[in-house]
Amino acid sequence: MPVDTDMTSGRGKSTISPEVMADAVLEGSAERRQTVAAGLSRRIMILNRLLQDLVRWILARN
Repeated sequence: MPVDTDMTSGRGKSTISPEVMADAVLEGSAERRQTVAAGLSRRIMILNRLLQDLVRWILARN
């Protein structure tokens, strides 16, 4: 999921604010996570583990 910046304007319908992403990065760093996901990205990562073909289809549509 793109972060809402000038560089990503016009990319897809769903973006997250820089503040939300920064909070996720700080939280992930504090918990020593190797992968950080914010917003819908977190749900997509979980779905990808369970239903890889469905996630590929969803992402291909966008």
